[in-house]
Amino acid sequence: MRYLVYFILSNPLLSYAAEEAAHHGGEWKSFLFKLINFIVFVFLLYKFSKKPLAEALRRRRLNIEQRLKEAKEAERRARELLREYEEKVKNVKKEMEEIKRRYIEEGEREKRRIIEEAKKEVERIRKEAEELINQEFKKAEEALRAKSVEIAISVAMEILKKETKKDDHKRLSEEFLKLLE
Repeated sequence: MRYLVYFILSNPLLSYAAEEAAHHGGEWKSFLFKLINFIVFVFLLYKFSKKPLAEALRRRRLNIEQRLKEAKEAERRARELLREYEEKVKNVKKEMEEIKRRYIEEGEREKRRIIEEAKKEVERIRKEAEELINQEFKKAEEALRAKSVEIAISVAMEILKKETKKDDHKRLSEEFLKLLE
């Protein structure tokens, strides 16, 4: 490699020397010298740069192949993750539907339970109301009877007062005393 650098640096000097010779000699010598110089330059360039250039190209190719493999692996992993996430999204949708269905069923059960409790409560309140009405009716009936008896007694007393005479009083008193004995 060192020789290549020397040659590259010396090539302009040789070209300059060839041009000077052309001014002093002939053109064909100058052309021939430039041609030989070019051939030597290409040969030396090929000889000294073939291996390093081939090695650099081989390393570059391997590097590109490695990056392609890594890119393919990354793409494969990305597709795999995408499939997993799509599956999770599908599962989430299914879970949401299942949760929604369960809440609707639970709501329906709760609704039926509340309606049953309400019916039982209505029935209990109705029975209590009937009992209360019956009790109030009995109280009113007893009060009415008591009032009727009271009125009947007072009417009877009035009638008795008007219709009874002294003899009737005496006779009734005697009958009452006999009953007591």
